[in-house]
Amino acid sequence: MVTLEKKRAPAGGQSGFTLLEVVVAVVILGMAYVAVLQNFSFSLKNILRVEESQRQTLDASLAFEEMLRPADEEAGERKDPPTGPVFLEGHQYNLVVVTSKDGQFATLKLVRPVTAPSSSTPNPLAAHHE
Repeated sequence: MVTLEKKRAPAGGQSGFTLLEVVVAVVILGMAYVAVLQNFSFSLKNILRVEESQRQTLDASLAFEEMLRPADEEAGERKDPPTGPVFLEGHQYNLVVVTSKDGQFATLKLVRPVTAPSSSTPNPLAAHHE
């Protein structure tokens, strides 16, 4: 015959977690807490590094745009026109490649050629008026 035994409650009639179970749970939660804090710290460092990189890029972009901005002649400002290699040469204008000082940015700028017209080059319109 099979007999079923009833489980007895611990002495004093109390049931619950043992001290060992509580210590293990606290250690596991503590390790998870440390992992989360390290992740936040790492993320914060990355955010600060990205913000600094964006600030430097914005500063360089603003300096490059300032270099391309035409001079304000009314305020007495004199700027040398940006120069660089000629990308495309035309009769009245040239497309010049303009790069920033650090080489991070580049664009094309429409400029008039600086060379003075030579008298040896025949004017095609002058032949029709004679």
